[in-house]
Amino acid sequence: MRALFTTAFIGIGLLIVFAVTAWMSGWQMPALTPGLALDIGMGVVCLIWLLLILTVPWDIHFQAKSVQFELERSREAGLTVSDERLAYVKRTQRTTLWVALGLHVLSALVIGGLAYFTRGSVGYWFAGFYLVTMVFRPFGAAYDYLHRKLTDIGEEARFPRDDTMKLKHDLAEVKAELGELRSQVKQIADELATLATSSAKTHQDILALQHTIERAEQSFKSRIGQMSDEIERTLTRTFDQQDIVNGLRAFARLIKSA
Repeated sequence: MRALFTTAFIGIGLLIVFAVTAWMSGWQMPALTPGLALDIGMGVVCLIWLLLILTVPWDIHFQAKSVQFELERSREAGLTVSDERLAYVKRTQRTTLWVALGLHVLSALVIGGLAYFTRGSVGYWFAGFYLVTMVFRPFGAAYDYLHRKLTDIGEEARFPRDDTMKLKHDLAEVKAELGELRSQVKQIADELATLATSSAKTHQDILALQHTIERAEQSFKSRIGQMSDEIERTLTRTFDQQDIVNGLRAFARLIKSA
């Protein structure tokens, strides 16, 4: 976002410089001719291309320098840094530098050649801008890089890298332990849910067994009552028959005595 803002600021600044220069030289807008339309179209394309080459390669170049600085700080702190990774960053830094410079020079030559063959004046302006910004853009990016570098050094002085790395390591351990605790809590919650389900089922089984026992008890009491009534009736009949037998015996004795 900062690089985009810087690039837009540079583009607006170039337009202002062009307008002021044209005004001071007494330049007036001529009638629109095919040549002028070609110059305007070329100017728009050149401006877009200028903004592009001012942004992409230089941003990658200084980003590689920042990464190299961070890797060297990590190595000074005793951290393991891959030599291949450091070599890749340095190679990227050199490559993007030559690509950025080459784009500026090549763009200036191409635009200057087109302006020469088409007899357009705008192309010469942009050819000059390409060469001037080849020095101007690195200075702006270098200032931003040095500012961030000094800021990082100041932060490191207040918060040493060793302490920061130890704090990050401790924080990672705490996060790991927290993750284990969450897993254990989830496992306990699942077990409690299973136990609650099992307890509810056991409670239902106990209630069903209690109802069965109550029904069996009622059936047993009813059966005992029936048996008691039956015994009572049997005893009653038995006692009644014994009285008849006794009466017959008394009658027989009476007959014998007679």
